[in-house]
Amino acid sequence: MIEFLKEATDKKVTILFSALARKDFRDMLALLEKELPQAELLVTSFAYDGAISDSSSTGRSFIPDYQSFLEEWQVSASQQDLLVITGSLYFISEVRRFLVEHQN
Repeated sequence: MIEFLKEATDKKVTILFSALARKDFRDMLALLEKELPQAELLVTSFAYDGAISDSSSTGRSFIPDYQSFLEEWQVSASQQDLLVITGSLYFISEVRRFLVEHQN
């Protein structure tokens, strides 16, 4: 994923990230910031006991409601915008379920 995003120089890359607090999520975030400094990195939470929270975002931009964020992003995104959703497989599964349920 990182190599692909490094090559997407014509895109405005936004990364939406969430994980479980018991994982090394800070290292994951640091790696994304180091390797993809041009990307906007946003941290969020999800409906899973033990998911990271606002206090875990360690000064990074925190999205309190990823579902509203996704709805707004889909409406306002241009051809040059690229949204990457990553982190915990639990998070990705929840987001996928949300997107499938809210397809137009």
